[in-house]
Amino acid sequence: MTARRIRLARAAAAVAAFLAVAMHAGAIGPAEARPRNLAILLFPGVQIIDYTGPWEVFGHAVRGGSPAFRIYSVAERREPLSTSMGMTVVPDFAMATAPSPDVLVVPGGSVPLGSEATLEWIRASARRAEIVFSVCNGAFLLQRAGLLEGLEATTFAGAIDALRREAPNTRVVSGRRWVDNGKIITAAGLSAGLDGALHVVERVAGRESAERAARVMEYEWRN
Repeated sequence: MTARRIRLARAAAAVAAFLAVAMHAGAIGPAEARPRNLAILLFPGVQIIDYTGPWEVFGHAVRGGSPAFRIYSVAERREPLSTSMGMTVVPDFAMATAPSPDVLVVPGGSVPLGSEATLEWIRASARRAEIVFSVCNGAFLLQRAGLLEGLEATTFAGAIDALRREAPNTRVVSGRRWVDNGKIITAAGLSAGLDGALHVVERVAGRESAERAARVMEYEWRN
């Protein structure tokens, strides 16, 4: 074997050893490297900042120089709907055809607590997702879907007492921008969704990516 081939073989062995150690440590791998599917639930009367604020945050998140998320919106039907302040938006997917999300975002507003189709889609998506993140009174949808049982959670300041009544087996806390239980993360109202979304970015893509997103947005991250 020539000296050049020996050097190449040694370099290849070193790279293979590095990858083996990194993958064993959970630092690298196909699931970690690919953009995460991130679904944002929409419904008539959805609060604008609750879904657009996190969307902006996630859109600035990068990992290894590439977007950290593939972001798309989902509603019961793929037809125009009106938000809480009259913005008209067309979802990217209907629930029946939406890709399975790795991260599910459930915003607040006129939350469809009586829609079994929505609740079942949340349950099914949550079973496969890495993270389920609610903003504002979107926490009530998580509660109705059975996802807050035995956990700690928060919501919009004006709805704390109502969530305590709705979720007697959940430790509902006030004065927190977001609460992280592992898979289930809940944020308080409105602008707190940006702070919670930055925390999700930190979980998925690292602290540096979250801080970069906050800088690009000229937003003071309250974490």
